[in-house]
Amino acid sequence: GYTLRAAIGYGDRRARFASAVTHELRTPLTTFRMYSEMLADGVVTDPLAQREYLTTLQRESDRLARVVENVLAWSRLEEGRFTARRSDVVVAGLVERLVPTLERRLLEAELALVVRLDDTSAGLTLATDEDAVGQILFNLVDNAAKYARGSTPAEVELGVASDAEGVTWTVRDHGPGVPPALRERIFAPFDRGAVAVSSNEVPGVGLGLSLARGLARDLGGELSLVLGEGPGACFVLRLPRPSGRA
Repeated sequence: GYTLRAAIGYGDRRARFASAVTHELRTPLTTFRMYSEMLADGVVTDPLAQREYLTTLQRESDRLARVVENVLAWSRLEEGRFTARRSDVVVAGLVERLVPTLERRLLEAELALVVRLDDTSAGLTLATDEDAVGQILFNLVDNAAKYARGSTPAEVELGVASDAEGVTWTVRDHGPGVPPALRERIFAPFDRGAVAVSSNEVPGVGLGLSLARGLARDLGGELSLVLGEGPGACFVLRLPRPSGRA
Protein backbone atom coordinates (compact mmCIF):
# COMPACT_ATOMS: atom_id res chain seq x y z
CA GLY A 1 0.00 0.00 0.00
CA TYR A 2 2.80 2.39 0.88
CA THR A 3 4.62 1.64 -2.38
CA LEU A 4 1.42 2.15 -4.37
CA ARG A 5 0.71 5.49 -2.71
CA ALA A 6 4.30 6.60 -3.30
CA ALA A 7 4.10 5.62 -6.97
CA ILE A 8 0.80 7.43 -7.43
CA GLY A 9 2.17 10.51 -5.67
CA TYR A 10 5.30 10.49 -7.82
CA GLY A 11 3.22 10.16 -10.98
CA ASP A 12 0.97 13.01 -9.88
CA ARG A 13 3.97 15.24 -9.19
CA ARG A 14 5.46 14.46 -12.60
CA ALA A 15 2.15 15.27 -14.28
CA ARG A 16 1.84 18.58 -12.43
CA PHE A 17 5.45 19.40 -13.22
CA ALA A 18 5.03 18.73 -16.94
CA SER A 19 1.76 20.69 -17.09
CA ALA A 20 3.06 23.69 -15.14
CA VAL A 21 6.40 23.99 -16.92
CA THR A 22 4.93 23.42 -20.38
CA HIS A 23 2.33 26.12 -19.83
CA GLU A 24 4.83 28.56 -18.32
CA LEU A 25 7.25 28.12 -21.23
CA ARG A 26 4.63 28.28 -23.97
CA THR A 27 3.48 31.85 -23.33
CA PRO A 28 6.87 33.62 -23.50
CA LEU A 29 8.04 31.42 -26.37
CA THR A 30 4.94 32.37 -28.37
CA THR A 31 5.67 36.04 -27.70
CA PHE A 32 9.31 35.55 -28.72
CA ARG A 33 8.41 33.93 -32.01
CA MET A 34 5.73 36.46 -32.96
CA TYR A 35 7.63 39.61 -31.97
CA SER A 36 10.97 38.51 -33.38
CA GLU A 37 9.37 37.58 -36.71
CA MET A 38 7.63 40.95 -36.94
CA LEU A 39 10.88 42.80 -36.18
CA ALA A 40 12.94 40.66 -38.57
CA ASP A 41 10.42 41.03 -41.41
CA GLY A 42 10.26 44.80 -41.02
CA VAL A 43 6.59 44.81 -40.10
CA VAL A 44 7.29 47.14 -37.17
CA THR A 45 9.01 50.28 -38.48
CA ASP A 46 8.18 52.91 -35.87
CA PRO A 47 11.20 53.36 -33.53
CA LEU A 48 9.01 53.71 -30.43
CA ALA A 49 7.10 50.55 -31.31
CA GLN A 50 10.35 48.71 -31.99
CA ARG A 51 11.66 49.76 -28.58
CA GLU A 52 8.45 48.56 -26.94
CA TYR A 53 8.73 45.19 -28.68
CA LEU A 54 12.38 44.82 -27.64
CA THR A 55 11.51 45.70 -24.04
CA THR A 56 8.83 43.02 -24.07
CA LEU A 57 11.30 40.47 -25.45
CA GLN A 58 13.78 41.36 -22.71
CA ARG A 59 11.10 40.99 -20.03
CA GLU A 60 10.01 37.61 -21.40
CA SER A 61 13.62 36.40 -21.57
CA ASP A 62 14.02 37.29 -17.88
CA ARG A 63 10.85 35.33 -17.14
CA LEU A 64 12.16 32.29 -19.01
CA ALA A 65 15.50 32.49 -17.22
CA ARG A 66 13.76 32.56 -13.82
CA VAL A 67 11.68 29.50 -14.67
CA VAL A 68 14.69 27.51 -15.86
CA GLU A 69 16.81 28.58 -12.87
CA ASN A 70 14.11 27.58 -10.37
CA VAL A 71 13.46 24.23 -12.02
CA LEU A 72 17.16 23.33 -12.15
CA ALA A 73 17.76 24.42 -8.55
CA TRP A 74 14.72 22.50 -7.31
CA SER A 75 15.85 19.39 -9.21
CA ARG A 76 19.29 19.55 -7.58
CA LEU A 77 17.71 19.95 -4.15
CA GLU A 78 15.29 17.06 -4.61
CA GLU A 79 18.05 14.73 -5.82
CA GLY A 80 20.43 15.82 -3.06
CA ARG A 81 22.89 17.33 -5.52
CA PHE A 82 22.75 20.89 -4.20
CA THR A 83 25.80 21.87 -2.19
CA ALA A 84 25.90 25.32 -0.63
CA ARG A 85 29.11 27.23 -1.34
CA ARG A 86 29.51 29.01 1.97
CA SER A 87 31.78 31.99 2.44
CA ASP A 88 31.99 34.89 4.89
CA VAL A 89 29.50 37.56 3.82
CA VAL A 90 28.90 40.93 5.51
CA VAL A 91 25.16 41.54 5.79
CA ALA A 92 25.28 45.17 4.63
CA GLY A 93 27.28 44.25 1.52
CA LEU A 94 24.93 41.39 0.71
CA VAL A 95 21.88 43.66 0.97
CA GLU A 96 23.54 46.28 -1.21
CA ARG A 97 24.27 43.73 -3.93
CA LEU A 98 20.78 42.21 -3.88
CA VAL A 99 18.67 45.39 -3.78
CA PRO A 100 19.04 46.44 -7.47
CA THR A 101 17.74 43.06 -8.72
CA LEU A 102 14.83 43.08 -6.27
CA GLU A 103 13.94 46.66 -7.18
CA ARG A 104 13.88 45.87 -10.90
CA ARG A 105 11.50 42.97 -10.36
CA LEU A 106 9.13 45.06 -8.25
CA LEU A 107 9.26 47.93 -10.74
CA GLU A 108 7.69 45.61 -13.31
CA ALA A 109 4.71 45.29 -10.95
CA GLU A 110 4.67 49.03 -10.16
CA LEU A 111 5.82 48.39 -6.61
CA ALA A 112 8.65 49.94 -4.61
CA LEU A 113 11.14 48.23 -2.32
CA VAL A 114 11.57 49.61 1.20
CA VAL A 115 14.68 48.33 2.99
CA ARG A 116 14.92 48.42 6.77
CA LEU A 117 18.40 47.39 7.93
CA ASP A 118 19.44 48.24 11.47
CA ASP A 119 23.02 49.24 12.27
CA THR A 120 23.65 46.21 14.48
CA SER A 121 22.75 43.73 11.74
CA ALA A 122 24.55 45.64 8.97
CA GLY A 123 28.02 44.86 10.31
CA LEU A 124 27.43 41.18 11.04
CA THR A 125 29.21 38.46 9.07
CA LEU A 126 27.45 35.28 8.00
CA ALA A 127 29.01 32.08 6.71
CA THR A 128 26.49 31.39 3.98
CA ASP A 129 25.91 30.96 0.25
CA GLU A 130 25.28 34.43 -1.17
CA ASP A 131 23.70 33.11 -4.37
CA ALA A 132 21.30 30.88 -2.43
CA VAL A 133 20.24 33.74 -0.14
CA GLY A 134 19.72 35.92 -3.18
CA GLN A 135 17.54 33.29 -4.84
CA ILE A 136 15.43 32.87 -1.70
CA LEU A 137 14.81 36.60 -1.35
CA PHE A 138 14.19 37.04 -5.07
CA ASN A 139 11.56 34.29 -5.04
CA LEU A 140 9.83 35.93 -2.08
CA VAL A 141 9.88 39.35 -3.78
CA ASP A 142 8.77 37.77 -7.07
CA ASN A 143 5.83 36.24 -5.22
CA ALA A 144 4.91 39.66 -3.82
CA ALA A 145 5.16 41.20 -7.29
CA LYS A 146 2.67 38.65 -8.62
CA TYR A 147 0.08 38.82 -5.86
CA ALA A 148 0.42 42.31 -4.33
CA ARG A 149 0.30 44.34 -7.53
CA GLY A 150 -2.10 47.27 -7.13
CA SER A 151 -1.89 47.17 -3.33
CA THR A 152 -1.88 50.25 -1.11
CA PRO A 153 0.73 51.25 -0.18
CA ALA A 154 2.42 50.09 -3.38
CA GLU A 155 5.52 48.77 -1.70
CA VAL A 156 7.23 45.66 -0.40
CA GLU A 157 9.31 45.80 2.77
CA LEU A 158 12.60 43.98 3.24
CA GLY A 159 13.56 44.03 6.90
CA VAL A 160 16.83 42.72 8.30
CA ALA A 161 17.27 42.23 12.05
CA SER A 162 19.40 40.05 14.30
CA ASP A 163 19.66 38.50 17.74
CA ALA A 164 22.04 36.18 19.54
CA GLU A 165 21.09 33.20 17.36
CA GLY A 166 21.04 34.60 13.87
CA VAL A 167 19.82 37.07 11.26
CA THR A 168 16.17 37.41 10.29
CA TRP A 169 15.12 38.57 6.82
CA THR A 170 11.49 39.64 6.54
CA VAL A 171 9.65 40.18 3.25
CA ARG A 172 6.24 41.78 3.72
CA ASP A 173 3.75 43.01 1.15
CA HIS A 174 0.39 44.77 1.40
CA GLY A 175 -1.60 42.51 -0.91
CA PRO A 176 -4.51 40.18 -0.14
CA GLY A 177 -2.38 37.82 1.95
CA VAL A 178 -2.63 34.03 2.06
CA PRO A 179 -6.12 32.60 2.69
CA PRO A 180 -6.29 30.30 5.77
CA ALA A 181 -7.24 27.31 3.64
CA LEU A 182 -4.02 27.59 1.61
CA ARG A 183 -1.47 28.28 4.34
CA GLU A 184 -0.54 24.62 4.73
CA ARG A 185 -0.12 24.12 0.97
CA ILE A 186 1.90 27.07 -0.27
CA PHE A 187 5.29 25.44 0.37
CA ALA A 188 4.38 22.28 -1.56
CA PRO A 189 6.07 22.03 -4.99
CA PHE A 190 3.88 22.81 -8.00
CA ASP A 191 0.98 23.84 -5.77
CA ARG A 192 -0.19 27.33 -6.76
CA GLY A 193 -3.01 27.47 -4.25
CA ALA A 194 -6.19 28.89 -5.75
CA VAL A 195 -4.47 29.74 -9.08
CA ALA A 196 -5.10 27.21 -11.80
CA VAL A 197 -2.07 25.87 -13.67
CA SER A 198 -3.58 27.07 -16.95
CA SER A 199 -4.05 30.63 -15.67
CA ASN A 200 -2.15 33.43 -17.39
CA GLU A 201 -3.18 35.97 -14.76
CA VAL A 202 -0.43 34.99 -12.32
CA PRO A 203 2.57 33.39 -14.06
CA GLY A 204 4.64 30.70 -12.40
CA VAL A 205 5.05 26.96 -11.95
CA GLY A 206 4.50 26.81 -8.19
CA LEU A 207 8.14 26.20 -7.27
CA GLY A 208 9.24 29.52 -5.79
CA LEU A 209 8.27 29.00 -2.15
CA SER A 210 9.10 25.29 -2.13
CA LEU A 211 12.55 26.00 -3.54
CA ALA A 212 13.09 28.93 -1.17
CA ARG A 213 12.32 26.79 1.89
CA GLY A 214 14.53 23.97 0.64
CA LEU A 215 17.46 26.36 0.12
CA ALA A 216 16.89 27.92 3.54
CA ARG A 217 17.03 24.54 5.24
CA ASP A 218 20.11 23.54 3.28
CA LEU A 219 21.78 26.67 4.70
CA GLY A 220 20.83 25.57 8.23
CA GLY A 221 17.99 28.08 8.47
CA GLU A 222 14.23 28.14 8.05
CA LEU A 223 11.63 29.95 5.96
CA SER A 224 8.13 30.40 7.32
CA LEU A 225 4.91 32.30 6.78
CA VAL A 226 4.15 34.61 9.69
CA LEU A 227 0.51 35.12 10.66
CA GLY A 228 -1.20 37.92 12.53
CA GLU A 229 1.25 40.62 11.44
CA GLY A 230 -1.26 42.86 9.66
CA PRO A 231 -2.58 42.85 6.08
CA GLY A 232 -0.70 41.19 3.26
CA ALA A 233 1.71 38.27 3.33
CA CYS A 234 4.79 38.16 5.55
CA PHE A 235 7.58 35.62 5.07
CA VAL A 236 10.52 35.29 7.44
CA LEU A 237 13.87 33.77 6.54
CA ARG A 238 16.09 32.97 9.50
CA LEU A 239 19.77 32.22 8.99
CA PRO A 240 22.03 31.14 11.86
CA ARG A 241 25.19 32.89 12.90
CA PRO A 242 28.41 30.89 12.61
CA SER A 243 29.17 29.13 15.89
CA GLY A 244 31.64 30.92 18.08
CA ARG A 245 30.89 34.39 16.67
CA ALA A 246 29.27 37.20 18.56
